[in-house]
Amino acid sequence: MIEKTLEPSVTSTASTFRAQILSLVALAIVLGVLPFLGINSQFMQICTLAFLWSIAAIGLGLLFGEAGQMSVANGALFGVGAYVAAIGAREQVLSMWTALPVAAVTAAFAATIIGAVALRVRGHYFLIITFAFAELWRISTVNLRELTGGNQGIMVLDPVVLPGVGEIDSLRQLFYLALVAVIAASLIVAWLRSSPFGRNLRVVRENERLAISLGLNAARMRLTAFAISGALAGGAGVLYAYNLKHVGPEQFGASAGIQIVLILLIGGARSAAGPVIGALVFFLLPLVSRLDPITTEILYGLGLLAIVLLSPQGLVPLFASLVKRAWRKKKPSILSTTS
Repeated sequence: MIEKTLEPSVTSTASTFRAQILSLVALAIVLGVLPFLGINSQFMQICTLAFLWSIAAIGLGLLFGEAGQMSVANGALFGVGAYVAAIGAREQVLSMWTALPVAAVTAAFAATIIGAVALRVRGHYFLIITFAFAELWRISTVNLRELTGGNQGIMVLDPVVLPGVGEIDSLRQLFYLALVAVIAASLIVAWLRSSPFGRNLRVVRENERLAISLGLNAARMRLTAFAISGALAGGAGVLYAYNLKHVGPEQFGASAGIQIVLILLIGGARSAAGPVIGALVFFLLPLVSRLDPITTEILYGLGLLAIVLLSPQGLVPLFASLVKRAWRKKKPSILSTTS
């Protein structure tokens, strides 16, 4: 009986995984041709930064979409990775490639410490603790001047060097590096969602008591999801530091965490392509609309309210449902024409 109950779930998960992979392939193709369409340097630079921010949102998507825990600490964890890269480059002890694993492990460790405290509570209390950590991180980077450079931050002067290729400094090369990174992060999280770990996380999210009765360690699973989320944010921070060439305390903290939350909610927390689409909408809207910052913030608020009311799952699931609905309406007419 148990096997018969679980089998459709596994089959459904496999089909969902294939759909997510197809969506990522399509997204990679569409974004990959953008530089050949004559887009200007400003548009390309904003897309590159959007890709890097979306990696932090992808990690949060695993924590929120599968484990049901919303956090604003990812902005600070993003900063942990950026500062590891910047300090390592300044002291000439870490290249970008060696900084990536160091930053990922450091941010995952920081996320584990936060989670060990914050996961003892639920709901808005959890959110408040992650907010407090994000602000504590920002204040620490301001006051630890000898290590972090204080308000002036740290310049990252080392170039981006690809093994076998050499230095890359053109906007197009950095664009493709960021695109590869965000697709890789999306594939990792899509695989985790379809794995037994992801399915067990969803059980914990839906019914924690049932999960515990089945022998699942709910606290450990949430903590693992938090650590993975932190590792992705930390790795993205390294690429962000090398792309922007400067890190400072005002770039990271609670405001950055809220920004990552908005990116996730706009695109869709449980969609493979959602965080990428959400980041592109978030960053490109001011460029495309050419409105003043205040009007842009008003549009963000109204747009987010519309998304919550019309499609709480985000823009990508909304678009997918519209396509399915249109196909179902068109399918009978195709069949009747064929017959």
